[in-house]
Amino acid sequence: MHDFEVSVSETIESPIQAVFDKLADPVWVSSVMPGLIENTNIERVPVQNGDKFDYTYQMFGVVNKGIWYVDEISRPNTYKAHTEGQIKSEWEYQIVGDSKSTSIELTVKYTMPEGLVGRASKDFVKSLNEKEAEHYMHNLKQYFELQF
Repeated sequence: MHDFEVSVSETIESPIQAVFDKLADPVWVSSVMPGLIENTNIERVPVQNGDKFDYTYQMFGVVNKGIWYVDEISRPNTYKAHTEGQIKSEWEYQIVGDSKSTSIELTVKYTMPEGLVGRASKDFVKSLNEKEAEHYMHNLKQYFELQF
């Protein structure tokens, strides 16, 4: 069971395949995802169904480590994954578009890490994480629209 759910969406003026390929690159994604310190022990890029890698993520000043599991990749429209470790989560990207424009809808369901329980109210945590997810989508948009 997950304590929180955050959903964000963004439209990017960039080809769908280019956007999807970057989202499926765990080395690159750490450069645009706030809070993500690094992904390591990556088997291949882009990731494929069944791949896994280690991640280090900072939430409210607490460093969390875990494993990211790729559950489903259906290029260029679907990317689903889950994490185990200090943060248990489910990630689902739904991506639609064409050679000029891409729309991304990201839903993340997650549990509160033990080290953070009691540090902040659930409403506060959810609000901050929604802003972080929006920042992530903004970073994606900025990256691609400056590239193409």
